[in-house]
Amino acid sequence: MNIIDNNAIKIATDGGVVVGLATGGSQGSGTVNAVGFYVNGTALIGGTGIQGETGIQGIQGETGIQGETGIQGETGIQGFTGLALGSTGIQGIPGETGIQGETGIRGFTGLALGATGVQGIQGSTGLNGATGIQGSSNGTTNTTSATTSSTVETNLITLTLPAGTLDTDGKGIRLTAGVTYVQGAGTGGFFKLYFGSTIVSSVGTAQDNFISVEIYRTGSTAQIATGSGIASGGTTIDNTSPAETLSGAITLKGTGRVTTGAESVTQRYLHYEVI
Repeated sequence: MNIIDNNAIKIATDGGVVVGLATGGSQGSGTVNAVGFYVNGTALIGGTGIQGETGIQGIQGETGIQGETGIQGETGIQGFTGLALGSTGIQGIPGETGIQGETGIRGFTGLALGATGVQGIQGSTGLNGATGIQGSSNGTTNTTSATTSSTVETNLITLTLPAGTLDTDGKGIRLTAGVTYVQGAGTGGFFKLYFGSTIVSSVGTAQDNFISVEIYRTGSTAQIATGSGIASGGTTIDNTSPAETLSGAITLKGTGRVTTGAESVTQRYLHYEVI
């Protein structure tokens, strides 16, 4: 180490590097270990030297191999469970049920309501109104055909005219029928149309016929009628005066017969309508 002393400032160097300074009085010789400042021969506290650069960090060593996990020890034997609690003590004898008190005396029931009053006399039933006049039927038809091969007059198709249908004078009905005839070895047949007990049309048939009759009321038990039987061989006209009681039901029917059993008369239908 070299010390440069000019009596005012002392400079200590080490290899050309300033390592100490001092000012003031003379400074004895000695080792300068650090930069120092001196005033009038008195050394001040030296400043801290300049820190050298940090050296290059060495390479980190490899991580050591991890040791194996030790074998786990066996589980210890569990101790015995302590004894259960002692038995339940004997239940005491239940006490006797107390004596039930007597039921109190029931009070008297109040007096019943008074008797029901006498029912008033029921009023008389009003008089029934007069029965209205029954409406007349517009008409009806029976199309179930009927046939006879008898030599005796035989009923074929029948209808009923309701009671009171002809309820006023001048009111009437039209009665129609269709007849067919099948001839064999015989000489013909007959067909009749009835209003009640009165024959209002009669035809001797050897062929097909259409019969139409109109009947009008002239009184409660009196009528007038005109009938016609139409066939290819001609027309038959019948004028009659029935005397049926119109307040009751009237039977309407056709009948037929033949001269021998070798032919037949068939009524195909019977119809009436109010006119």
